[in-house]
Amino acid sequence: MKPQLLLAFLLLSVCAAVAQDSIETVRSPHWNYGIWADYGNGLGTRSDVHIGGAGFRVGRVLTNEHGSNWMRGTFEYDIDLTPVEIYHFPKYTEYSGPYTILWPSRNYYTGGLNPFVAKWNFTKGQKWVPYIAAEGGVVFSDGNMPQGDTAETNFTSGAAFGAHRFVSDHGAWTFQGKVFHLSNASIGNHNPGVNIAMQFKIGYTWFKK
Repeated sequence: MKPQLLLAFLLLSVCAAVAQDSIETVRSPHWNYGIWADYGNGLGTRSDVHIGGAGFRVGRVLTNEHGSNWMRGTFEYDIDLTPVEIYHFPKYTEYSGPYTILWPSRNYYTGGLNPFVAKWNFTKGQKWVPYIAAEGGVVFSDGNMPQGDTAETNFTSGAAFGAHRFVSDHGAWTFQGKVFHLSNASIGNHNPGVNIAMQFKIGYTWFKK
């Protein structure tokens, strides 16, 4: 075999080995840690609500691979912490009996915790690992949110979809979209909330034993 062909064969073999190993950390129990930035927007009648912030995640792949073909994957459980999130609500009209109150627009500075992130990783690929997740959490704001006689504590629930793009054996860029609902669960006298919102995240995730 010519030296050039031998070198090309060796390089292809190394690349193939790297590709095969690149997502092994999602195919068996491993810890992962991630950081992200996000942007979200209300939908429908709440399309003028805007959300932006940053946070981090700690999680663990709990199982080895199960299933076959495109459904093959692993189960993961995560916890998200969002120390910095700004919610912008436009001016809001509140009707209270015979009175009408016009609240001005306001930015809310919030922190949040998602203690429930149940995820399924699809592990058939070599570089890309798509996933779906169910999420639930709580948001604490610096005032009643939205404006009016509502509450400083709100709850979120939703479904996420995304993918890791592995760039090394233990690191991946992470892209995620999430559809969620925001509500104070009627712990305030009024519960206008946000029926449905869409949020996008981009971040980086590290995987380790």
